[in-house]
Order: sequence, then structure tokens, then C-alpha cells
Amino acid sequence: WKIEDVAEHAPATIDEPGVKDAVVKAWREQKARPLAEARAKALSEIVSKSDKPMAEAVSEQTVTGDKESLFVTVNSTGEFSWLQRSSAANPFGANDSSPRLGAVNGVRGAGSKFMEKVFDEIKPGDTSVVPNEDMSIYYIVKLEKRTPSTDSEATVMKDNFLSPASNPLVDLASNAANSYNR
Repeated sequence: WKIEDVAEHAPATIDEPGVKDAVVKAWREQKARPLAEARAKALSEIVSKSDKPMAEAVSEQTVTGDKESLFVTVNSTGEFSWLQRSSAANPFGANDSSPRLGAVNGVRGAGSKFMEKVFDEIKPGDTSVVPNEDMSIYYIVKLEKRTPSTDSEATVMKDNFLSPASNPLVDLASNAANSYNR
């Protein structure tokens, strides 16, 4: 719950409560990014050069490369889409079926840049390093397959997705509204 109301302001000194901690945290994160990216690229190379599945290729690798560090974990995301529509009805009656970013199982903070790299830049069979939106986590992504696999299939899928008629909630909401207005 709220315990104090503090107006928005620029801190006068670093001695204001919480300012120094926030600055130190931001500085550490900024300094850690290049190290995390370099380690992710090294792991990506190991995966790319191996004919083994990703989990086996990095089974003896640690997160930092130091023997005392935690071992790398590999998780499959399963299939996911760049954009998705809500399938839940809006309790306020408005029909909001606008697209939003898809959820990626096991990936925290996958934003637009993550999706763009996975869907537009990585080819099936390739391995690449992809950071989450705030660049706090670097993922090694090995793209197994892409559905649809051809440009023409992708165009049809995109057109269907963007068409209001492809969303069953549009018809359901429209029918309900028409029934109510009679």
C-alpha cells in the first residue's frame, strides 16, 4: 500500500534516499551487458558448430564460463507467434480484438526487437543471440522451423489474421449486440 506521496522531481544530490542504489544498479547492469552478450555469443558458437541438440552441446557449460557458476539451462519455447489476439470476451462490451505481442514460453520480456530478430532475421536451422527488451537477459535461439514456411503462406496467414472476419469474437459480439438492440 501507499505510505508516502512524493512529487516527481530531479534529485538534487546522490544522497537522496534510493538514488545512489538506483545509480549503482544501472551502472552495474550497463557494465554487465557486454560480458553477458559475449558469453551468449560464445555459447551460440558452441551450439552452431555442434551436430548435437542444443541441450547436449552446452551440457557442460556454465552461465559465466567460470567452473563455479551455474550450469546453462536449455528450455524449448514450443511454437509461438509474433502477434496474437485475445480470445477472452471484453467484460465491458467493447470489441477489442487488436493484436498484441505473443507470449513466448520461458522468455522474460520478449519485446518487439526480440520478435523481429526471431521472425525476420534468423533462418530455420540457424542459431543466434537475442536479448530481451531491456537487454537484461541474452537468449541463445536455435530456430527449428518456421510456420508458415513460404512467403505466400505467410501472406495468406497475415491477411487472415488482420481480417476482422477471422476473429470469431467479432461475429459473437456483433450477433449479441444485434440481439440486444432488437
